[in-house]
Amino acid sequence: METYVAKRRVLIVGMGSLLEEGVESLLAAEADLQVSDMTFTEEETFVQDVLRTHPDVILFHEAGPLNEKRIFELLRAIPTTETLRVIILSSSDSAIDLYEKRRVSPAQSSDLFAPVQGRSR
Repeated sequence: METYVAKRRVLIVGMGSLLEEGVESLLAAEADLQVSDMTFTEEETFVQDVLRTHPDVILFHEAGPLNEKRIFELLRAIPTTETLRVIILSSSDSAIDLYEKRRVSPAQSSDLFAPVQGRSR
């Protein structure tokens, strides 16, 4: 009996650079990932694509049109992205910056200290 494993939805947002195309090709080869891409044209289109695709992970190229601050301002306004992972690719030093959006409602002080100290609750 074969079990179904849900694919993680990955959205690559960029300007069509070689880095973005290479990352898309690399990720698309993975059976457990469903990779799609969009060329950024305007913020409203970006928000609509996120609402339509409900990605688990969004990848941005640091040289793209949105800076980190604006990315998170836009994503904060989308309620369905409560467990979204954001990855920003850097071609200048071959590094990635990883951010996880998790909403936690602290009921006690330890609920605040746990994420600050790098522990999950």
